[in-house]
Amino acid sequence: MNLNHIAKKPFIDAFYQRPVMAHLLRTALWDCGAVFNGTPVGSRGVIRFDTELQRARNNQYNIAVQIIKDVKENGNHITELLSYSDLIQLAGYTAVEYCGGPSMIFRMGREDVETEGEASEALAIKEHDHENSALVSKFNQLNLAPMEFVALMGSYTLGFASDDNKTRKGRWTMNPYMFDNSYFKEVLLAHNSKYLKTEGDLNLLNDPETREWVEKYAEDQNLFFENYARAHVKVSEHGQLDNLMSEFDEENIVDGGYQEFRGLHWSAEEERAQLLKKIE
Repeated sequence: MNLNHIAKKPFIDAFYQRPVMAHLLRTALWDCGAVFNGTPVGSRGVIRFDTELQRARNNQYNIAVQIIKDVKENGNHITELLSYSDLIQLAGYTAVEYCGGPSMIFRMGREDVETEGEASEALAIKEHDHENSALVSKFNQLNLAPMEFVALMGSYTLGFASDDNKTRKGRWTMNPYMFDNSYFKEVLLAHNSKYLKTEGDLNLLNDPETREWVEKYAEDQNLFFENYARAHVKVSEHGQLDNLMSEFDEENIVDGGYQEFRGLHWSAEEERAQLLKKIE
């Protein structure tokens, strides 16, 4: 068992007790969008502070942060060494993998914002016009390519908009515990979908570039998984690349994924795509 597996285990144990995978995934993606002085700096553990939790305005984030703090205190000999931003991102990776999505190589070493005062200086997201407007606004700040932006929107295949509404109109897909490409199929149905569709979801159809990727991901789940994993790791590692380290030999990593029995995982380092071409 490698360090990635050991570190993920406390979160898997938490998922056995309570299906909070989407809570932790959204929290991880939220923290990736920290902006200080007009510059996106990546995950810094800002979401664990009260100021940012109040800005998030959704109790799912509070639940996730409590789980993360518990893992930090009571997890295992690996998780106790990780920073809060490491744990927040690790939780997001684990949630995706646990629900059947792509598995991603976790690299550790992120540096945290240490005080409430520092956290309060992060740019406040004021858009709360619909259920996912604040997180969509964070995605918009990350200068993502259309294929990356749309892929990350696919994270809404998991979970409910609120723990207070578990009806069809409270979730984006039929099975909110399965990470697949059904979000895009439902978006293409637009107002004919039986499930929740926000302004942020429907806007994907208004721009020809984003609509093209919605259609591609709805048609090809493998393509969605590949691009999702790359986009997720890219934003997860943004601003922290100089601090990160992995247990795996760099020469055995293809696109950031450890090449073992030709089973690939993914990361943000696009130049490693050249290695993949060499082994095909």
